[in-house]
Amino acid sequence: MRTAGRLLGDPIAAFEQLNDALRERESLSLVSVCCVLLRSDGEPARAEVVLAGHPPAYRVRSGTPSPVGAFAPFLGAYAQGGWEAVGTELAAGDQLVLYTDGVIDAVGEEERFGEERLIVTLREGRSAGDTVARIEQAVGEFALGPQVDDMAMIVVERTGRG
Repeated sequence: MRTAGRLLGDPIAAFEQLNDALRERESLSLVSVCCVLLRSDGEPARAEVVLAGHPPAYRVRSGTPSPVGAFAPFLGAYAQGGWEAVGTELAAGDQLVLYTDGVIDAVGEEERFGEERLIVTLREGRSAGDTVARIEQAVGEFALGPQVDDMAMIVVERTGRG
């Protein structure tokens, strides 16, 4: 994926290459991907988000989370996936939050953690590190017993111009 992205300069073209390679395998191989292309050469900076079977990213501006990305099928599922790049501006202080479905699928007493709890948690993050810590704490307090899925998070924060 990384090599195709560098050579082609286009996340969707890289998705198509990886999708073709997965579909050539004898057994079904499905992959979820969230790809972000960050551009900071202008003001404001931009992030282009492309999803394949992956939950949306969230841009958090002044405590207000907004989903970024258009859901599309997993890579390896279909010959054509309909992947779409969705752009968002990143001003100083904005955060872009990426996470795996293990975060929202964490199992509690009677339900899963879910996107609504994630959104509430994102409203309180004051920095990239603080946001990651708050998500870890919120999921840890919610979850019961061993969890089936792993959790990963990346939070990118625009710290200023240039």
